[in-house]
Amino acid sequence: MGRDVKTMKATASGGNPEISYRRSDGDTFRYQCQVSNGTVVWRGFMNDTQDWGRWRSSYAEGDSRLTYSVSGSKLTVESTQSEPETFTKKSF
Repeated sequence: MGRDVKTMKATASGGNPEISYRRSDGDTFRYQCQVSNGTVVWRGFMNDTQDWGRWRSSYAEGDSRLTYSVSGSKLTVESTQSEPETFTKKSF
């Protein structure tokens, strides 16, 4: 959260959606998501090891819980560590 969604690219990767973006300094970031029952669990790609990190589902240890809901034409994403964000089709 906190990035302009229009700067991100989404693809399918082995059954899990993959989101990527490039920062203005040229660094690239990749994430895979598991989406189920209004919850999103993610993991990041570690450029230094060229491998995927752990799934961020250890909520008791401090991982943020991400949830989403759709109401009409609005998508709202909520995190336990930030304010909710609402998107419309124009956002993408």
